[in-house]
This record gives sequence, structure tokens and C-alpha cells, in this order.
Amino acid sequence: LHHAIHLQSHFLDAHRALAAALEGARRLPEAIAAYERALRLGCSPAFTLSDKFITTRAPITHRVDRKHFEIYRRLARLYARQGRLQDAVTSYRIWLASAQGGGFLDRLQLVGMYARQFRLKDALTTLRAAMTPNPSRPANERLG
Repeated sequence: LHHAIHLQSHFLDAHRALAAALEGARRLPEAIAAYERALRLGCSPAFTLSDKFITTRAPITHRVDRKHFEIYRRLARLYARQGRLQDAVTSYRIWLASAQGGGFLDRLQLVGMYARQFRLKDALTTLRAAMTPNPSRPANERLG
């Protein structure tokens, strides 16, 4: 992966794979740095194999990175493991605001982070939101 990145520094998939490998090896500071680089690349014209196929003839007005917000979720968990709770909360809130985030268990993670910071009002507000059904999401998504 390092060699692939050396050959093509904007190869987003290699950065993500490296971050996941470092996370699996429990090399948290390096994994966090790699995920952060992947997030920056996701906002640039980076090269990716996973998102390069277009199935419409409509003009492309913006690039879609389907994995971008999942990185925020992973980062939130890594930040929390390192005790960087404010960074974890910020990343988790970005994840929850995405179309993919917002499940009940995700919100409980955020409640726990707020509680560890003694931000009880935020914890209770988030818990209340987690317990309130969201009619814009199907019932099977609200619980997961």
C-alpha cells in the first residue's frame, strides 16, 4: 500500500486500505493520520477505483464518494479510544448527519461520548433524539 501511494499519491482507495490495515494492527495514531489523509483526498480530484463507474448519461456536476462519511464513523471510534473525545464527538456528528448515519446504536455511541465529557444536557438531548422515531427513515433503518 505504501508503494501504491508512492506511485500515485492521489490513489484514495490505497489510503483507505492502508488506514484500515493500520487500524487492524492497532497502530491507532498512524491509522488516524491515514484516515484523515483519505478524507482530504475525498474532497479533491483523487483517483479511486471504487467510485469511477458512471451509469448515467447526465452531465457530471459533482463527484460522489460513497465511502466518505463512513470514514468519519471510523475516526470517531479511534479518537474515542485515544481519549480525544471532542474530536470523536465532531466526527460522530458528521457521520450522523449523513444519509447513512443516524441509527439508534450510532446515537447511543454519541450519548456515551457526551457522558464521558460530563456534557449531560447534550447526552440527554441526543438520547431523546435516539428514542424519537424519525419518519423520514424506514423503520428497519431507525433501529440499526
